[in-house]
Parts: sequence; structure tokens; C-alpha cells
Amino acid sequence: MIAKYMKDIRTAISSSSKPLIILVVLLQSFFIVSRIISSNEEHYHYQRSRGEILPHTTTTTSHHTFPSPTNQSFCCNCSSCCRVEEILMKNPKKAMKDDAELENVAQQQPHQELQQNSAAAGEGILLLPRNDTTSGTESSSTSTSNAMYKYDEEHQMEVQLDFAVVGFPKCGTTSLMNLFEHNHQTTMARIERCYRSGSDEEMKKLFQELGELPNKSNSSSSPTLRGFKCPTNIVNVDGLHKMKDYKSDTKLIVGIRHPVRWFESFYNFRIAGYLNGRHNIKPPDPGTLIGRRNTYLQLNTDLGRFELSLMQLGKTILNTTDLVALAERKRRVIQSPFPVFIYAVEQLEDDGDQEEAFRKDLQTYLQVQHPFEKIPRSNAASGRKKMFSYNNTSYRPINICEEQYINIRNELVTNGKGTADWLLNHFVKHPDVMIGGNDDVFKKIVQGFATDPCSLQ
Repeated sequence: MIAKYMKDIRTAISSSSKPLIILVVLLQSFFIVSRIISSNEEHYHYQRSRGEILPHTTTTTSHHTFPSPTNQSFCCNCSSCCRVEEILMKNPKKAMKDDAELENVAQQQPHQELQQNSAAAGEGILLLPRNDTTSGTESSSTSTSNAMYKYDEEHQMEVQLDFAVVGFPKCGTTSLMNLFEHNHQTTMARIERCYRSGSDEEMKKLFQELGELPNKSNSSSSPTLRGFKCPTNIVNVDGLHKMKDYKSDTKLIVGIRHPVRWFESFYNFRIAGYLNGRHNIKPPDPGTLIGRRNTYLQLNTDLGRFELSLMQLGKTILNTTDLVALAERKRRVIQSPFPVFIYAVEQLEDDGDQEEAFRKDLQTYLQVQHPFEKIPRSNAASGRKKMFSYNNTSYRPINICEEQYINIRNELVTNGKGTADWLLNHFVKHPDVMIGGNDDVFKKIVQGFATDPCSLQ
């Protein structure tokens, strides 16, 4: 196309004797060529942000040429490529016209990644990636090659990654960690272990640490289940994307809560961290964290749109609006094979039937023979010595129900309506998703996301 325009430029210049006309032709041609190059670059960077291509070698398809990693190939569906490009070029109206025809670019998987049949070896551990590719596409088989933790040259112990608490911050994840630690069949590290880069080195470290956890049960009928906790793994899914190369049956656990109470808890947690010396970034005015432009240590109101993180697991059909929202935030869909156990933190705060139903469902989900004991009340700061006093500082925990925070609450409640609708009408209906505890109670809690909790006091 660029060659055609260059030919037209030469023809126009050779046939004209007026300098002004020549200048106009040159300027128009420069704009057109720049637009073509910019379009190609934007398309390329969009695919990179989705993890579909990486810059190394070049793989040529029947339609386009994309940079790709060594030993990896990509098939390209032209209609889907054009669809993404329409979204990317900020022309959502045109893209939405044929939305019914192309419901979900991610579900069509226009660029299906071929698994690599290579083992990554490191000191003390041997990682065996899954090899379940068939005819150049990813298989849905659940068979896995488990990682092996090597104590020495003669003895090896099979290390399972049975479960992972991957979200969200300030949603009861530390209470769950304590719950697992008190059970006779489950174990996990006592501190957060976040593996977000998606590198083989991180996977090696993860499985090595899993192998070093205590073996609580020697029974083959009730083996020790190992897991880890990282509440932001559901936000940045690079780690989960890499993890599926090694394990496809790891069970994910995700907690949510009312976005208003979530923001209040998270912001106060960050203040305590600053005063305790865990970080040195001064807390900003919470009003500056409305939207997604400003972030304070991963915190803003946009993170409270839990559906944008969960969409990345590929459990639902995504429309154009969803895809635009993910692309703007540099998110991607990974087509996760992992089942999901979702709960609301409000269920854990109940001392009666709701909490008991939650524990029973969690036991069923993980297939644990030993019942879980009553959930211990805790948060991430409960085990740390308090090294500060609010009396000697201008920083205070916020009470989000105060009038000065009305704009924050309005933003969170407005977003909460969309979150509730997507969770209840799409996400929890997928067969891979299990609601923890009583379904009706969970749905009632999620429906409350559309109401300001401060108005109910």
C-alpha cells in the first residue's frame, strides 16, 4: 500500500509545475503513510499487551506477519484482526454494528498459542510443562505433568500446586490463610507469595517453596494439599497464564466485598503500612484515586471493578465494551483452565449458618477430608507489632461514610451496578465457577453493590 502511494506521489510531482501543489501532495502523502505505520504499530502493541505476540523472531501467516517467540506459531483470523483494529483505532461505533456477528474476539482465539515441549531445569527443582497440544491448537485435556521438587540426586518428591488464593486485596484472604494453616490436610506459606511476571524462574521458585512446606499427612487417601496466597494475581494474570503450562487443575479461590467497604479498608491498610514503615510513599487524598488515572500502591476506585479482573480468566463471552475496557487497561484474556471458588467477605463475618455453609463448600471444592474449623478473624496487620501512633501524625484512617467522601462512594456504587450484573448474570453461571456458601445469600450481597452501604446506617 505504501508503494502505491509513493508511485502516486512521483506521478503528481512529475506532472505539476506549481510548487504549492507539490507541497500539498507531499504533506497529504506524509499524513497517509504515517497513519498506516501508526495503525500497524498500535495493532502490534495491542497484541503484545494481550500476550499474543512477543518480539523475537518473525512468523508469517497466510494473512499477516507477526513477531513471535522462537518455536511458537500463531494462526490469524482476518475478521478478528480487523475487529480488534477497529476497537484499537478508537472507532467503537463501527465495531459495535456487527457486535452480534463477532461476539467475542477472545473466545474465538484468533491467535492460538502452541505449547512448547521444553523443560526448564534449575538447581534443586525440575519443572515439567504440560504437553497437551494437538494439531497446533491448545487441548482442553486436564492431564498434567506435575513439577518435581528434587531433594538430592536420588530422591524426588512430587509437588502439587493444589490451590491458590488469588484475589482480591482486603477480602478475607489472610483469614483463609489462617484457616488452611489450622487444617490437618492443607498448608501454605505464612506470608504472601506473588508470582506475577510469568517467568520460568518464578515458577521454579514457587514449586521449590511448595516442596519445602510441611507434609501434614502421609496418607495416600488424604494427601497434604499445598497452595499459596497472592491477592493481586487476579489483577495481573501473567503468573496464572504461565502457571497453566505446568498445572491445569489448580483450584483458584477469589474473594470479593462491597466496593465501598473494600476501598475504605484498602486505603486504611495503606496508611497503616506507611506509618509502620512498610513503605515510604505518603498517602494521597483519597479523592484523587477516583477513576483509573491515579494509583496509590495498586489502589484506586477502578480496581474495585472486580469484573475487569475476572474477565481475564476467559470464563464468559465478552462484548465490544468489555474488550475496549480491557484493552485500555492493558489487560488480556488467558482462557484459564482453572476452576474458581468465589465468595463474598461478608459471608465470613457471619457467625452462624452462612459461615458454616462457606466452610463446608470450601471443603467440598478442595476435596478435603478433614473439616475446616471455625474461620479465625484476622487481617494482614494482625500479626505485626504496632510501631506507630495516629496521635503523632496528620494521617488518619478514613470513615468513608463521611460526607467529604460522597464522590468516592458514588463512583464505587455506580461501578458496582455493572459489577453485580456481570457477576450474577454471566460469571457465576459458568460450570467452572462455584459459589461459596449459600447461593441466595451470596447473590443478595452482590446485588447490594449497587447501593451505598452508608445510606443504610
